[in-house]
Amino acid sequence: MTQAQQDKKKLQEKLRNLNQINQKLIVCKTLKELTTEALKQIRHYLNVQLASIFLFNKDGYIQRCGIDGVDQNNNLINSKNWLANKKYLRRSSCHGRQYSDEKHHSRSN
Repeated sequence: MTQAQQDKKKLQEKLRNLNQINQKLIVCKTLKELTTEALKQIRHYLNVQLASIFLFNKDGYIQRCGIDGVDQNNNLINSKNWLANKKYLRRSSCHGRQYSDEKHHSRSN
């Protein structure tokens, strides 16, 4: 199999995965259901220990609306107890900041 054929096969697999994720998310009826399914998909496809979803609330804060994962002892994280209601003002934490290319380059040089 040529490199071009391998690349095409990988791309087709990624597109199949995205379609499967889309089909699972599109049927969600509530934000809670959507975040739960999105976190499940994120953890599965990215193979990460912990995933969180933050959205802007009506007051302009970036607020966690979902979390899924395990701690260092492989215990499930209880979203009601583990940093419950975590929120930040825009640009007040790493969650709410946007880094420009200029800032990024100055830190890496």
